[in-house]
Amino acid sequence: MSACTAYGKEESLDKNDSFVQSEEEDPEDLETFAHDIAGVVENVMIPQLKFESMAKEKDAEEVWVEKGELSSNIQFFLASIKAIGKFLRSYRPLILKNDAYFLPVFWKAVNRLKACILESAKELKKMSDISREHVILCSARQLVRTLPKFDKLESSKEFSVLFLVMPKLTYTESQEEYLRCLFRAAVEEPAPGRLLAAASSAALCDDTGFYKAQVLLPMIEIIKRLRKYVIMDGQKFAAKLPERSLLYLIHTLALSKDFKESENIRDSVAWLEKMGPAIYCLLDALVSENQQFSPGVIHVLLRLTKQGHIASHAKNRKLDTKLYTLCDFTSALLEKRFPGAAKQECPIQPRLPEDILESERDPATAENTTDYFNTPLTVLKKGDGTVIVSIGSRSHDRSQSHDSDGTKRTRSKRSRSSNVERDDEVTIEDDDDAMDES
Repeated sequence: MSACTAYGKEESLDKNDSFVQSEEEDPEDLETFAHDIAGVVENVMIPQLKFESMAKEKDAEEVWVEKGELSSNIQFFLASIKAIGKFLRSYRPLILKNDAYFLPVFWKAVNRLKACILESAKELKKMSDISREHVILCSARQLVRTLPKFDKLESSKEFSVLFLVMPKLTYTESQEEYLRCLFRAAVEEPAPGRLLAAASSAALCDDTGFYKAQVLLPMIEIIKRLRKYVIMDGQKFAAKLPERSLLYLIHTLALSKDFKESENIRDSVAWLEKMGPAIYCLLDALVSENQQFSPGVIHVLLRLTKQGHIASHAKNRKLDTKLYTLCDFTSALLEKRFPGAAKQECPIQPRLPEDILESERDPATAENTTDYFNTPLTVLKKGDGTVIVSIGSRSHDRSQSHDSDGTKRTRSKRSRSSNVERDDEVTIEDDDDAMDES
């Protein structure tokens, strides 16, 4: 990592991007410099991220450990991951200006970080569960901090990996740390929708006992902060509109390979039931934060999305069907969370995020009134806030056994939880240095 130290700038550049080309600098010299440091990343830093260098730990005791208690090989690996993240962020302005040199290398670095997450089950078998969790968490945190700063380089397609991280984390400590990282970054980002969408994937974890305290309440607090920007200047801060996060989540799910490209909704029932809690988690946070405002905005955004296409896929009819199905599925979940949402007025004219969705060019185009999801739906909410989504015949069976007293109990809990959620104080640290701990 000495090469990285020689070239790297201080992490403080993350906050103000103060690396600016002076008038005296020769553009050719900058291109040469860009080419050289790209070589450092490709030839020195990335090759050091090898799983083979990590030996199996002798201590197999399955308890959460601090960084200092990990083996030296694991610590070196984590330091290498962190160095790549810092390096890329430090030279962000230079990378953006010289993307011809940097873009291929940048994606190699990003893909290597992704591999630490996606290949964990296979490549990290030699490690203990605890060490594997540290590697996944460290890789994910660097992606959370790095990817949003390079969204102009079409990195939006890579954000789906952030959605996959949470279900792979099994220790409560690592789940909480990853959520804190997402929430801090969401406050700082000009367009935080992707990060809020990724946070909603916490609802997909097997161990969701911490759902209300660690997911829902902090997310409501973040949404409150973002709402202040929109109230202050809705045009200037349109990208901070919290409801847009739902569209990033829908976009990620529409592109999922697990969502079968079939026009028969029955073929996708199991997958939609599995993903339903993540969508409901985000809906729950948005509506809990502002019942008078949010449902109407969500309804309009979903309606606009059904008139558009996924960016760069304008002629893909199968992908359109998946996108529109998810829109109607989300509308059905919204109706469960807030009955009458479709009739609520929208006080603003929200815009679709142009990086992931394209609107119809002809404003006279008729509204898409086709119903892509019209199957019976039931949402069962547990005491800790987690939900079970049931579709079709199973929905009817469960509603027979639960709705007689479950509906009334859910409504009373909702009214009580609304007051509790607004009274509980949730602290989200804004200290950038805190994200580099561990």
